[in-house]
Amino acid sequence: MNHQIIFGTSVINNVPPIIDKPLVTFPGQSMNGDEKFQINEDLMARHILLLGGAGCGKTNAFCYTVQALREKMTPNDIAIIFDTKGEFYTDFSKDGDYIIGNSASFRHISYTWNLFDEILADGWDEANITMNAREMASALFHDRGSSSQPFFCNAAKDIFRGILIHFIRQAKANPAEWKSRLNNEDLIKALLSFQPEHYLKIFSHYPDLKSLLTYFGDGKSNQALGVFGELNSMLSEYFVGILASHRPERSISMRKAVRAKGGKAIFVEYDLSVGETLAPVYRLLIDQALKEALGRVKNSGNVFLIADEFKLLPKLQHIDDALNFGRGLGVRVMAGIQSIDQLYDVYGQEKGAVIAGGFGSIFAFHTNDGSSRDYITKRFGSNIMVYEYNNIQKNSIVCNERNGNTVEEWDQLNLGLGQAIVGLGYDAPFLFQFAQYGK
Repeated sequence: MNHQIIFGTSVINNVPPIIDKPLVTFPGQSMNGDEKFQINEDLMARHILLLGGAGCGKTNAFCYTVQALREKMTPNDIAIIFDTKGEFYTDFSKDGDYIIGNSASFRHISYTWNLFDEILADGWDEANITMNAREMASALFHDRGSSSQPFFCNAAKDIFRGILIHFIRQAKANPAEWKSRLNNEDLIKALLSFQPEHYLKIFSHYPDLKSLLTYFGDGKSNQALGVFGELNSMLSEYFVGILASHRPERSISMRKAVRAKGGKAIFVEYDLSVGETLAPVYRLLIDQALKEALGRVKNSGNVFLIADEFKLLPKLQHIDDALNFGRGLGVRVMAGIQSIDQLYDVYGQEKGAVIAGGFGSIFAFHTNDGSSRDYITKRFGSNIMVYEYNNIQKNSIVCNERNGNTVEEWDQLNLGLGQAIVGLGYDAPFLFQFAQYGK
């Protein structure tokens, strides 16, 4: 049987495009015998999504990318690497890099994250402090509490915001005594030891914070107990280990680190021992980095976000802006997911589709998920094939047309380990077998 594509293309016939000024080289084998394909700065600026089931080869592709970036980053660049397995820090860290790791493997070398440094990243202006403290509190209390009874969560959030502002105002008025107390460790120790009368005394001192007193009154009611219980619950869950510690010589602000750049990398290690409990903190760390990158007036260097398991950073506040508007500001995102439904589940169908569409390139590995295969097929569009065969009974050649797809479902189901359908920007997708990293 002979066949020919008369409209569109077929992934099995396509070859890797020729790339100018390559940034990352992926060795392996394409259908036409090419032993590599490459991506450049422009493709990286349009962001890359890696889609495929567990163990299909996504991390292997990430390793080639991180290695190349570490070799070619300039002092005007910085990389934020969300490391779920500890592999990236072990293989690609350099002297001067930052690591935030709460697990036993990294706790002894970890930097301590300081939320006050994030709040003060815009200086000591009262308006900026108030705005940043509100953002910090909102992020930490996001998705907490009951949707039917949001009062306790909202009250605890506002009280936490008020305490952050109080600490900073005290440090501004009395720096000799208070400036050294602007860190997570002192904050958490103070809050977990406070009684209602402490909050009463603090908020009574500030006209703009007095309204917070209505949340707890004299502190003896069931309402007050519920509010403070919610506050202490958040503190006890999120601020544990290294996140509740302070090392003045090894302290980090995500915003200040992104601003300083220096060709460094920030490794944010996912602590498997506590699972998704700390997800809001990881989300806040990455969001602060994106906020700083997007707040620049021009591209003053690249900010690379590498996230192998993107689903573990749920509901990033700034991710859609980073994908759709960050190109001109130097933001470059490379993310991995196991299923397209992971985006839809976290962000909703409409916003999830917008986020998926924000990735200009995609590496689609083997997946058993039907929704993901359907997404890939629709992403690359349709084709029309003409095929002909001999009809022996009629002793004639039969010619028919078939409406098909550039990437058929069976193309995806036939993918082996380390093999992917690669779509780079506006070029036609092609099949590629990645070589194993380090071999």
